[in-house]
Amino acid sequence: MAKIVHNDVLDAALAVIESNCDKLTICSRAPTTYTEANTTYALGDAVPTFTGPADGDVSGRKLTVDAISGADVDGSGNANHVALLDSGNSKLLYVTPCYQVRSNTAQAGAASAITLDAGASATDDLYNNCSIVKWNVDGNGNPINVETKLITDYVGATKVATVNSAWANNPTATSLFKIYGQQVTIGNTFGLDAWDIEIEDAAP
Repeated sequence: MAKIVHNDVLDAALAVIESNCDKLTICSRAPTTYTEANTTYALGDAVPTFTGPADGDVSGRKLTVDAISGADVDGSGNANHVALLDSGNSKLLYVTPCYQVRSNTAQAGAASAITLDAGASATDDLYNNCSIVKWNVDGNGNPINVETKLITDYVGATKVATVNSAWANNPTATSLFKIYGQQVTIGNTFGLDAWDIEIEDAAP
């Protein structure tokens, strides 16, 4: 038994973003409303352009958000999410993490810390103020125990990153992690590499 979705259906969904998005913001937290993305957590903004839709990397279709450079920073903080907005209709169209710094498998963990992989930076404080998400995988390959924290201190010699509050489930040597975020300062500029919004074909 198979499921089929015509490219026109997927492209129509992507066209909602391409046709209506007139503002991109970088945010200090993941916004859940237009106001949060536009003002509350916004650290900078730009007018995005798009390429596509085109065939997805695996299946389905994708829309590429073109690279941005020299955009104004309006606030200081850790930019860790990017939001696409329809400002004419006050709609939050899309949110995703940005500025991925590192991802790998942890070596260990504690109540408020995680030991990154052996290849992580040896420079103290390099990952300070970045966000980190950690998770495990169950027997069916599904992510479990997903938690996101803020790194408050990092020791390069030990690879230990201290986070801002205790984990509900301490990381282990099988935990996966992803670090993302970038410090920005008011009055400076920011840039983003091109990235894709993908809609994959329906699973059978």
